[in-house]
Amino acid sequence: MAEEKPSLPTLTERIKEYLKAVKPPEEEVELTWKEKVGLGLFSKVSDFFVLMWEGVWISFREALNDTFLRSLSVFCKILFGKSLPEISAYTYETVRVSDLSQDAKENVYLFLGKASTLDFLLILLFTTFARIGTVTSLMAASLEVAKQKSLSVVQPSLPDLGSVLMARFRDPKFETTITDYMQRMGLNEEARNMLKVVSYMLLNPDDVKQLYLRGEITKDEKDKKLSQIGMYPEDITALEKLYYFIPGAGDLVRMAVREAFSPEYISRYQLHGDFPPEFAKWSAKQGMSEFWAKAFWAAHWELPSPMQGFEMLHRRKISVDDLKMLLRALDVMPFWREKLIDISYYPYTRVDVRRMYKAGVLTAQDVYDNYRDLGYDDNKAKKLTDFTVKDAMESERDLTKTDVLAAYDRRTIDRTQAKNFILELRYSGDEAEIFLSKVDYDSAKKVKDKKLAWIKTNYVANNITLEDARDRLAKLNLKGAEVNELFLDWDIEKEGRLAELTFKQLQQLLIKKIISEPEFIKKLKQKKYSDEDIRYLVELTKKGVVEGG
Repeated sequence: MAEEKPSLPTLTERIKEYLKAVKPPEEEVELTWKEKVGLGLFSKVSDFFVLMWEGVWISFREALNDTFLRSLSVFCKILFGKSLPEISAYTYETVRVSDLSQDAKENVYLFLGKASTLDFLLILLFTTFARIGTVTSLMAASLEVAKQKSLSVVQPSLPDLGSVLMARFRDPKFETTITDYMQRMGLNEEARNMLKVVSYMLLNPDDVKQLYLRGEITKDEKDKKLSQIGMYPEDITALEKLYYFIPGAGDLVRMAVREAFSPEYISRYQLHGDFPPEFAKWSAKQGMSEFWAKAFWAAHWELPSPMQGFEMLHRRKISVDDLKMLLRALDVMPFWREKLIDISYYPYTRVDVRRMYKAGVLTAQDVYDNYRDLGYDDNKAKKLTDFTVKDAMESERDLTKTDVLAAYDRRTIDRTQAKNFILELRYSGDEAEIFLSKVDYDSAKKVKDKKLAWIKTNYVANNITLEDARDRLAKLNLKGAEVNELFLDWDIEKEGRLAELTFKQLQQLLIKKIISEPEFIKKLKQKKYSDEDIRYLVELTKKGVVEGG
């Protein structure tokens, strides 16, 4: 009894099972009316497409069955010698009697059960043609081997045309062989000559440009070479305009800042100075005109630093305009130039400020401004200004007091007037008395010191005796101990001095003409006589009046 084919589900049943499998489990969720309407519409639309797909597929299968099955049946009859039912029955019978396991047979039956008559036929044809392809491949391999053996014997292949033409340049001995190859390629003599000409490599446009700029080729030669490359005459003319160098934006800015385009500045600052002709020559070979060569030269100079510029201005070697030009060339923005020049000057020192304020050269505002220029903030500058003003007032008061005391010392004003003036300077009465008493003391001391000096000089010089010196010292109200101390010092000095001629002895020497009058006068000066006294003594001596005579 023949085995029955297992029944298979229809396409519609498969799609429904798939949708049911992939559909997530529903949760007990309360839906809104909008969600209920949306799900209802989706269900209707999905059912519509499922039915439509099933209808299209069934119609397609029916159309194929109706249209092609008969033709394919005839084809199978011719190809296999059997009809489709016979082939199908034969296939089942072959599987049944085969050595396959029961599970394998059931799988084959299941597959054959799924396939329609059309599907079965297409699989059969594919298998058949695959076998035919395998046979064909085996035959092609055999034919390829035969082909290779034939080519190795006959050797009809030729190199490609490009390699043939290149061989001419690699080795001239191939010239005859190359001509033969080209003839075998079907090229006549004119074609061969043309291909040989175009096989030569030509210079590229940039190489032609460099040769022309360096003077290695003429303009006509340059135009000819560019024409051989394939350029139109008008393009050759236009291209030549691009040969000549124009600096980039950065170089142009530097040239403009360095005044390389200003004839006035070029002349004033000698920007073209030391320009070497060789530089212009070699620059021209790179497409640079003499104008641009000189512009580069004018912009290449190293410039003094701003500090050096300020120093030259302070020493009056350059003008302010020259300094501004230097700052411009150093790329200093216009906004900063005047300000940099202003701060290049030194402000007054603090000592100078105080002195100038005392002298009335600076006002209090000038003092404040100068302290700000020195770097002090507003608060410190104000305090320093207050100090300077008060210090000047104190110094002025001290100066006025000094003038009053000096006038009193000279007795230009009396003591009462002097005291009143001092009180007006905001000193107390006690301070005034101290100032005036000091003047009195200093004045009396000066007189006393002068008298002591005279007594000492004459005592040590033996111009006066010890008794005479003591009498004079007694008039100075010196104490006994002070007098004894003075004579102790004077006697030591007196003993240490050389003996000197007395005045009387000097007179005798002059009268007897042992010494001259100038020597006599010199000796009297050594004895501390005044010029007027010396003159009187000389006259007396000439008249024969001698001391003690």
